[in-house]
Amino acid sequence: MGADNTASTLIQVSNPWQGAKDVKMSYFISRNGEQAPAGFNGPTIPAGAKRIVCMASSYIAMFDALGQVDKIVGVSGIDYVSNPYILAHKNSIKDMGPEMNYELLLGLKPDVVLLYGIGDAQTAVTDKLKELFIPYMYVGEYLEESSKVQAACPWYPPTDLSAFPCESAEQCASSAESLLLGFNSKRNREKAYNCSPVSKVTKDAPPFLIIHGNCDRTVPYVQSKTLYNLLEAQDCDVTLLTLDGADHADLQFFQDETWKRIIDFFRRKLK
Repeated sequence: MGADNTASTLIQVSNPWQGAKDVKMSYFISRNGEQAPAGFNGPTIPAGAKRIVCMASSYIAMFDALGQVDKIVGVSGIDYVSNPYILAHKNSIKDMGPEMNYELLLGLKPDVVLLYGIGDAQTAVTDKLKELFIPYMYVGEYLEESSKVQAACPWYPPTDLSAFPCESAEQCASSAESLLLGFNSKRNREKAYNCSPVSKVTKDAPPFLIIHGNCDRTVPYVQSKTLYNLLEAQDCDVTLLTLDGADHADLQFFQDETWKRIIDFFRRKLK
């Protein structure tokens, strides 16, 4: 919305935290110096923000994907952030801590602070930000309408726990798959199979990119091949990327070519 010949925007965020009901928040993104409409009492945020504080690490990934991570001047919990840009600029990007450091925040002169809510609004924080005339916005990106998996990229997955090679039932008792299941997989093959991913394959499976080395001595390559065949039989979207000569967690998994395949897969499949 906006007056004639301007391009300001009114953003409305609904129920931005778990358990919120009928909660609506409005933010006025001001362009060309336009003022918020009469009666508007939400935060006014200048368009083209150049100094942004992210109170959740997931927001950092969003800015990185947009090529705008250099706009971030403050984060929460910098020691737990893995973004390369943030790590390379730890001396200039400030850590707000788990509780907002308002003195430090004022020194940053942010254009906007991106908040998150868990169970309720952070009224103590927003009241203080209003007092300091610092714009803020709640982002409820983690509240997806569906928890359905959109795409999967398993590396060397154990898919059929009933089919791991064991010389004897006694040896199988101490195997990783038996310890995981809580029972001897060789002596309870049907039960082990029913607890395995291969028994859960349906036509509604998400897209799969399975990656496995064909010289894996920990999880046999046939485990991925079996899952691939079952998904393909259901006419699912599945690709098996075989790393020729690779062992379990081999260096081939960490080569640029492999990572490019993975990134391309998720970019194409995630909605």
